Amino acid sequence: MTAVTLYSKPDCHLCDLAYQLLTDLDLTVSVIDIQSNPVLMEKYHLTIPVVLFSNAAALSWPFDTEAIQSLLSRL
Repeated sequence: MTAVTLYSKPDCHLCDLAYQLLTDLDLTVSVIDIQSNPVLMEKYHLTIPVVLFSNAAALSWPFDTEAIQSLLSRL
């Protein structure tokens, strides 16, 4: 099982969709609320949801199951 970090914020329907895509792929997802950190808010506020993989590869929305699987196959 691969662990990923999802940068998100509350009441973000795209973030909810991203979380569902990740969990449907049986990934362990750590959700980080960007609103809790001004640096993260500045970095990600226009691009969330953002998924960060263990090797520092990242996907910004829009992405789909195929994009996630493609990136995972290269890890």
